[in-house]
Amino acid sequence: MKIIRLLPLLLLTACAAAPTVPSHRVYPTHRASPEAILNDTAGDYEQDAAAILNDGDNPAESVNTPNNLPHTPLTDYAQNLIGTPYKYGGNSPDTGFDCSGFVVYVYRATRGLNLPRSSQSLAAQGSVLNRDELNPGDLVFFNTRRKKFSHVGIYLGENSFIHAPSRGGSVRIDSLENVYWRKHYNGARRVGESP
Repeated sequence: MKIIRLLPLLLLTACAAAPTVPSHRVYPTHRASPEAILNDTAGDYEQDAAAILNDGDNPAESVNTPNNLPHTPLTDYAQNLIGTPYKYGGNSPDTGFDCSGFVVYVYRATRGLNLPRSSQSLAAQGSVLNRDELNPGDLVFFNTRRKKFSHVGIYLGENSFIHAPSRGGSVRIDSLENVYWRKHYNGARRVGESP
């Protein structure tokens, strides 16, 4: 009977003497807001792609803006948004953008098109393009979460595209020749009028 009464005390003593085990990195859980579900953005949650894929590539590597990029109203407008912070579910320069929110905003502002809100839904729009058929303003897609069409950007020309990359980042230009983006390139679409 005395041993049973002492058991909790013995367990507490043993736990206090146990060595400290380093904790593993814990990613925040994703809970889609009602607005995200209604706006079809619940699937657009993007963490740092390198952390998820753990493949050693560096998607944070940004390209210097080429001086010879073609100018169109759409691509010029998109470039004016460089530096807008990434925000999951964001769809305006005031709140920030996620990848599809950025694309939808630019297309609505420059072409008056109301596009679907998720990158997967955007991939179902327009005509499929080969990479050598890309024109400024076309949509480029990437598999960043081991899921087809999980990321989208706008092609600018000269192997460059603009996008809202991931949490902690901001709208920026990257190169399709970057190791990470080349490896995860998933196709392209032309939506609406010809660029």
